[in-house]
Amino acid sequence: MRFFVFGGSDLDDMSYKDLRVIHQEEKKNPGLTEISPDFYKKAREYLEKLKQILNNEEDEHKKKLVEDELKSASHILKKIYEIREKKIVLAALSKIRGGKPDVRLFLENEKRLFDEILRCLETYRKIMLEGKEEEQSLTEDQSREDEKIIALVKEDIPKFVGHDLKKYSLRRGDVISLPKELFDILGKKDVVERII
Repeated sequence: MRFFVFGGSDLDDMSYKDLRVIHQEEKKNPGLTEISPDFYKKAREYLEKLKQILNNEEDEHKKKLVEDELKSASHILKKIYEIREKKIVLAALSKIRGGKPDVRLFLENEKRLFDEILRCLETYRKIMLEGKEEEQSLTEDQSREDEKIIALVKEDIPKFVGHDLKKYSLRRGDVISLPKELFDILGKKDVVERII
């Protein structure tokens, strides 16, 4: 199946072909493949352009082609993310067990995800193996308030200030650590998805 309705004529543009190539590379390599730091941004822009073309196209045949490309490209982008996500989780497991995973090709948000998973694994290792639960002296309410959720942002969210008085600017594809209370609010709107 060949698409390329929006072919990425500009060298900076993402195309369906680019996504397919990255997906294949990511599938066959055990470690993370090298992708541009703005890969997810470019991919989102590509999908947005397809949506614009779809909304403006009147020819039914062309509309169907664009619709198919949009659906397929969105699916491939999600698969790329999920493959990389799995590799990051496995890298964190390797690290906690004494390994030395290569983190040089992690994107900025992927490194944050790796660090958050590592922190979580370290905390529960201490609780389960060393009985360090008694050190958790926070009250249940404070604990709930301080709990962080690692989430995938499913769509762009306009800038806002959270109850913690922090400014948030969330874009589709971002992986971010959110206070549980804020995650619950955004989760009800189905704009974020829990990872951890």
